[in-house]
Amino acid sequence: MRLFVAIEMPDYVTRAVGKLRCDRREVRWVRLENLHLTLKFIGEVDEERLEPIIEALTDIRIESFLLDVKGVGCFPARGQPKVMWVGFGTGHPRLYQLQQKVANALIPVGLEPELRTYHAHLTLARCARASAGSVHEWVKAHRDFETAPVRVGQFGLYSSILTPAGPSYAEEACWELGR
Repeated sequence: MRLFVAIEMPDYVTRAVGKLRCDRREVRWVRLENLHLTLKFIGEVDEERLEPIIEALTDIRIESFLLDVKGVGCFPARGQPKVMWVGFGTGHPRLYQLQQKVANALIPVGLEPELRTYHAHLTLARCARASAGSVHEWVKAHRDFETAPVRVGQFGLYSSILTPAGPSYAEEACWELGR
């Protein structure tokens, strides 16, 4: 199984993000129904590890919070961009607490923590074949993008099946945040 932990986006965010898309053949846009804020990419695991992973995530407690959806950019910031993204402004302290609690909860089940700094984002497109100039022009044109804030009230564990048409996601478990 290919797994990740994420926060789903409400319809009003996916509709607004959809308006950022343009007709560029060199850019592979993520399907709008697949937009999510990844807290932890787990990757390929044997199916028998699913229950221990679910159990490890069940004890996470954090209050719900509001999260700004704000700004766009690309990874890497210098050189040839590979990913275009939508950001979350400066984030919210509880988002980073949740991300850290997820990472820490998964260590006892044998999943190593990510060594890179966490950068909250929605992957909007893969753009490795696009010119750096055109991607940076797109970023500049949409740098003021924002939607209404998102009330983050839950997070989930998802499986991903890769197909020629792109990945397909299924929710394996979901947890409510405190009020």
